[in-house]
Amino acid sequence: MNVFTRPDQVLGLQVGASAYFDRVSLAGRPEYDEHIFTAHAVWQHGSSEIISEVADVRHEQVGGSTTSSNFAYYAQAAYRLPAPAQPWQPYYRFERINVAASDPIFTTVPKLVGSTIGVRYDITTFAAIKTEARIRRRDPNLPRANGWFFQVAFTF
Repeated sequence: MNVFTRPDQVLGLQVGASAYFDRVSLAGRPEYDEHIFTAHAVWQHGSSEIISEVADVRHEQVGGSTTSSNFAYYAQAAYRLPAPAQPWQPYYRFERINVAASDPIFTTVPKLVGSTIGVRYDITTFAAIKTEARIRRRDPNLPRANGWFFQVAFTF
């Protein structure tokens, strides 16, 4: 289920939420009910853009007492440069994934704290080039993992 609204009072704002319910079965292990709840907010006004999303993924053992909750979120801000540099859009994103140590389903999913800084160049309405630097930490006891990425994207 997904719902959203775009109120007329705040130009460019959209907020929404979703819920998803499922059952997870792993060979040789108990079954778990999975409940995913998310919320998002987008504000695009003129050259400015702010996007954020939060998610909570819960696993509850069927017929048991084991319950875990995993929380993740990100926030991104971007700004479209004025003409003649209008095809350029620099942005910054912060993200965090917190996986419960007791979660029996996400045992291989590491925690994450990271930042991304990048710039997007719109070639056309349907194509863009993007380059970004990512700074990530999966575990407080491990060093940061940094990287530089380049992408060409198309939409239909």
